Amino acid sequence: MKKVKFFGLFLGFILIFSQVITAKTSSVFQERNRLFKSKLSESLRTQLRKTKNKNKRLPVILEFKKLKQKENLNLLKEYINYKKYYYQKYIQKYTHVYKNFPFIATKLTPKEIEHFINLDKVKKIEYDEKVTLKSENTNYWYGILKARNDFKLTGKKDLNKEYNKEDCVIAILDTGIDATHKDLKGKVIGWKDVVNGVPFPYDEVGHGTHIASIATGTGASNPYLKGVAPGAALVGVKVVKRDGSSSATILLDGLDWILTNKEVYGIKILNMSLGIAINTDGTDIISKAANIAVEKGLVVVTAAGNGGPMKYT
Repeated sequence: MKKVKFFGLFLGFILIFSQVITAKTSSVFQERNRLFKSKLSESLRTQLRKTKNKNKRLPVILEFKKLKQKENLNLLKEYINYKKYYYQKYIQKYTHVYKNFPFIATKLTPKEIEHFINLDKVKKIEYDEKVTLKSENTNYWYGILKARNDFKLTGKKDLNKEYNKEDCVIAILDTGIDATHKDLKGKVIGWKDVVNGVPFPYDEVGHGTHIASIATGTGASNPYLKGVAPGAALVGVKVVKRDGSSSATILLDGLDWILTNKEVYGIKILNMSLGIAINTDGTDIISKAANIAVEKGLVVVTAAGNGGPMKYT
């Protein structure tokens, strides 16, 4: 009889213990799923589902709650740097630390991603999306010609014939600018090549020159094809490669440089005639970077609607 009672108590204990373990396990999985949904972008969740090799490093951008980049970078180093040389030899060359945004771009394994979403200091992690060119622009149908004629504004703000920072200065984030183009002669007063590090303006694709001409072309080659503000000056920022490809990381590098140097060149407007590989509701990292640029006094102009008809286009 005692054996039966003991056995019954033992089974009861096992049952209660298993229920507690099951409840805890369920709670852990629920929290993990909550973090995945709230802290990982939809496209990164998709990439993680597709990734069979758990050692594969995915290009990501971490968004931190505060713009304390030394502390944020140390969080990254402390976890990834299993061996003293590992970060310096491998991860460092893929890591971009931005001055004006609380973002760090790098490459992480699925296990490392899961570690970082559990950190309170990390707000969100996004996949480093591809960026593509958008060419659809027009002068007439958007009322540009009428506005220029009605308000007599050209972008030229002083009597100096040479273009300078006192004029309306537009930063073009694109494939570059051909500063020798007849309609853009003397206009490029600043330049940054994020892609190749070339110290002088160039454009082997032509898209950035096309956009710069729409914005500021003088009409020297054809008086009927003047730009929106023919008296404005330009700052060229090359963020697109020769094959027309780019990434969110490279684009952020260009935006970061503009915000750091906007007072040097008197930048008032920045233009991004580019498209990102996802449809967004404005909560993605690139949109947040654009919002920060607006908060810092810039007028941000972007391409829109080229990918429709789809949600958010």
